[in-house]
Amino acid sequence: MKVPSTLSSLRDPAEMKCVPGLTAEDVLVKKDKIRGAIRVKDVPLLRRLSIEAGGLLEDALREDAWPILLGIDHSTTTCRNSKPTRQQLKSTPFHEQVVRDVNRTIRRFPPSIPRKMRLSLQESLLAVISRVLTAIPELHYYQGYHDICVTVLLVVNGNEEAAFRIMEHLSQTKLRAFMESSINGTTRQLGIIYPLLGAVNPSLRRFLENTSCGVVFLLPWCLTWYGHELSHYPTLTRLFDLFMSSVDLMPVYLAAAIVLPHQEKLLKQECSLANVHAYLGQVLPLLQCSRGDMEDRVVFAKDLLRRFPPASLFTMESDHQTGPFSISDTSIGWEKVDSLERKQVATFLLEDYVIVTYRRESTESVDFNDEVDRGSDRQPVEFMTTAC
Repeated sequence: MKVPSTLSSLRDPAEMKCVPGLTAEDVLVKKDKIRGAIRVKDVPLLRRLSIEAGGLLEDALREDAWPILLGIDHSTTTCRNSKPTRQQLKSTPFHEQVVRDVNRTIRRFPPSIPRKMRLSLQESLLAVISRVLTAIPELHYYQGYHDICVTVLLVVNGNEEAAFRIMEHLSQTKLRAFMESSINGTTRQLGIIYPLLGAVNPSLRRFLENTSCGVVFLLPWCLTWYGHELSHYPTLTRLFDLFMSSVDLMPVYLAAAIVLPHQEKLLKQECSLANVHAYLGQVLPLLQCSRGDMEDRVVFAKDLLRRFPPASLFTMESDHQTGPFSISDTSIGWEKVDSLERKQVATFLLEDYVIVTYRRESTESVDFNDEVDRGSDRQPVEFMTTAC
């Protein structure tokens, strides 16, 4: 089925025109700057424009700018090789789980999209994910990866080849830690939020450490680049501009910028795993993205990065000898949680988000807890008409 000139045209025009922090004249001026930077492939300028308010503004510009920002050389990417057959793609150890996750992406498409078009895009999404995993065998699929892929696919207007090139690059760079054979890389990267929070408010760090919540509250945010949580499409794509143009840890800095405004209320919560997870699960939906709340958090995140660059945080952490938490051990402290509270947390995770890393040597999932792991077997809302 033919895809519209831009999938964004299927979205609410009022939503797409809203650029918090910029006037209509500012938007026109910035678009001209972006087009000029794309024309001459000025990466530093594109990076600066991506980080500034509004990011790259619209998908038509992102489609041209993202490959330049990422330094994708079409002559050297894996996609120059012959495209794998359907049977080859189906043979990946992760195929069944990828199909289930792709079938859960219905809500990620414009509400007015025709069903046939949406199914076609889901077919392309399945192909993009499978092709990346086939092209780079050492990568391991995780639940949440599909949320990033579907955003990229929508931005490039359903162009499977363009989406594959971008995801192939991101999977080997900014997402690499999440695609290791174990969750260790994920916890190491996300765990930097503790020294970051501690640098601003040591009491908040100690409080979160005492709940033994680890980094689980970050999973639906950082591992999906906020695609699992945000329904406001212009804000989500603006964040993708930011993440592609900033340090790899920017999603974690943004998470800190989202949590810190709640520090006083957080410290008044009962110091328990279930309560803290329930509270943190509500902070993102409270943001009014169309009114600029997320843009304010982005400004805060950039300030945190300026004040506390990653190298300084790792230095701080090496000197941090007290408390039950360390960057090398950031999973839930289940042994400190009574059975009732454990069940509550497992239920919270099932309703919100489940992190599963799939190993190539088997199709068994590796998860924090067996109760949570069973959530990955839930039936999809709708099966696609054909499989890759």
